[in-house]
Amino acid sequence: MIKRLLKKRRILEDQSGATLMEFGLVAAPFFLMLLGIMDLGYRGYVDTVSKSVLHKVARDASTGEMTVAEIEQAVTDGLDTLILKNASIDVTTQSYFDFTNIGKPEKLTTDVNGNGTVDPGDCFIDNNGNDIFDTDYGIAGTGG
Repeated sequence: MIKRLLKKRRILEDQSGATLMEFGLVAAPFFLMLLGIMDLGYRGYVDTVSKSVLHKVARDASTGEMTVAEIEQAVTDGLDTLILKNASIDVTTQSYFDFTNIGKPEKLTTDVNGNGTVDPGDCFIDNNGNDIFDTDYGIAGTGG
């Protein structure tokens, strides 16, 4: 009986392997946090580089000297440095009269039923001349 109690006491007081156990408990959250920080850094890098390329191409295209094909090629070439696998790049060029109306819908002048959306019989100012109510009235292409 005394031998059994001494054996239990020795097992409870044994400290060998404690470091390994503590490392196992701390390592997983540490590496998860480390990988999360690295992923956030990579996302920030991709965001910065892609915006930089798009701003450069937009500045170059604003002179009117580039065709739509040249703009698409410049964007594609600039984003190739990111080496994004399985990424598709869709370039859309639009021209606006002024910067204040980018992303805004065409103005609704007569709303027959007062619901705020364009229904048959409602009138709107067709800024881009396509006879369709657009939520973003930029004109396709590089402008004139």
